[in-house]
Amino acid sequence: GHGLALPIWNTESNTACIDDPDPGVYRQAGMCDRQREATVMQAVLLHAAQGFENFTFYTWEGAELEINGVGMVQEDFRTKTLLGRLYDDVARMLRGGAVRMLPAMGDITRVQWRKGGRDCILAWANQGTAQAVPGVFGDAVVVTELGGRALDRDMAGVWSLGVMPAMGCPPAGSASF
Repeated sequence: GHGLALPIWNTESNTACIDDPDPGVYRQAGMCDRQREATVMQAVLLHAAQGFENFTFYTWEGAELEINGVGMVQEDFRTKTLLGRLYDDVARMLRGGAVRMLPAMGDITRVQWRKGGRDCILAWANQGTAQAVPGVFGDAVVVTELGGRALDRDMAGVWSLGVMPAMGCPPAGSASF
């Protein structure tokens, strides 16, 4: 609105289970960590799709004691956590590529990732789980969550989608969407 053309940065992002009724129960089951990891991956993708040039995670070690946050490294400050590995993978994926928002499909958020002539769709359930009907991932025949877990697909071609972003790419040689 003021004629500025400066890059937009988000310099401090994190997530925590501080609002959970009993964070200890979630931590014991690993549910809190999975939700936090998914939230950070969603944030990175959404920031990229909205044109942010930088997304900085605060803090490296996760401020575990203060806010029950998730960290990029373990207590030795060297060994990466699952979030640290996911963050590195997504950062590598995004470098030199482009991300844009796609229309939501019900309770599913979607973005398109394009790099080197390859178009893929990343999608996730806004809460809990959602059934991703054929078309949510374009022509993809294999859909994998960030982190490598392949999604289940029923006989009707419906994917069972959770909050961790999952990516589907059209088979090699097929038309781009």
